Amino acid sequence: MAFFVLVNTGHFVEKWALLVGINNYQYDVSPLGYCVADVKAFRQALVNVLALNLKRLS
Repeated sequence: MAFFVLVNTGHFVEKWALLVGINNYQYDVSPLGYCVADVKAFRQALVNVLALNLKRLS
């Protein structure tokens, strides 16, 4: 899951992202094997492709 926020400060737009990857859920939900790995790969893509500042990624 990813949330993006673009903030216009008048001179430029700041890009922020919150990435969430959960492999193990409580109760009777089967574990997912790749959510965390997908978030890590997506995080790297945001840095490489969009030049998103690492300090603005959570």
